[in-house]
Amino acid sequence: MRYKNTDNLQTISNLLMQMKDSLGQQQVLVTNLERELEAIINHNRRNKTTILGENSGRTIIGVRQFADYIHKSPGTAQNILNKNVLQENGVAIMVGRTWHIYVERLEQLIAEDPNLLRC
Repeated sequence: MRYKNTDNLQTISNLLMQMKDSLGQQQVLVTNLERELEAIINHNRRNKTTILGENSGRTIIGVRQFADYIHKSPGTAQNILNKNVLQENGVAIMVGRTWHIYVERLEQLIAEDPNLLRC
C-alpha cells in the first residue's frame, strides 16, 4: 500500500500539533509547581521553621559528639541511631550525612525511658 506525500505530511502535522499541545500542558504544570515550591520556601523562611519544629536548646552534631554526650563508643552511638527510636520521637534527624540530636528532647525521652540508650 502506497501513501501519498500529502497523507504523510498531514499525519506528521497532526502529530506535531499533538506534541505542541502536550508540551504546553506540561509547561503549565511545571510553572504551577515552581510557584508552589517558591511559596513553601518563602513561608518556611518567614516562619524560620525546621523539619522538627522549634529548635529547643542545644544541638549535638555528629555521631562522635553524640557518643561523647552519652558516654558510649561511636559504634554504640551509631547503633542507637540506627534503631530509629530517636528519629521517631523527634530527637534526631539526618541532615545531609550528619546527625543532629536535640539535647532537650533526648533528655526528656531518657527521663521517660531510662533504658532507651541500652543496646
